[in-house]
Amino acid sequence: MSIASKHLINHYLDDLIKNQKLNVAKAIGPIRTVVNVSGAIISLIQTPYQAYREERGFMRGLNQGVWEFYSKIAEEGGYLLGSKNQ
Repeated sequence: MSIASKHLINHYLDDLIKNQKLNVAKAIGPIRTVVNVSGAIISLIQTPYQAYREERGFMRGLNQGVWEFYSKIAEEGGYLLGSKNQ
C-alpha cells in the first residue's frame, strides 16, 4: 500500500471518529431510537433554557422544546411501528 493510500485512509478514519460518531450510531436500528429519543429529551430541556438566555421568553422556548420532543417521539414511534415514510 502506498504512502498516499495510508494517508488517505488515516484521514478518513480520523474524520469518521471525530465528526461522524452520531451518524454511525444512528445507522444501527435499536441504537438509532435510543439516540434520537435522548436527543429529544435534551432538546426538551435545552430549548427553553436557550430561549430564556436569549431573552425570547421561557414559555416560547418551552413551546418549541415540547414541539421538537413530540415531533421526534412521533417519528420514532412511526419508525418502530414500521412506517415506510422515512
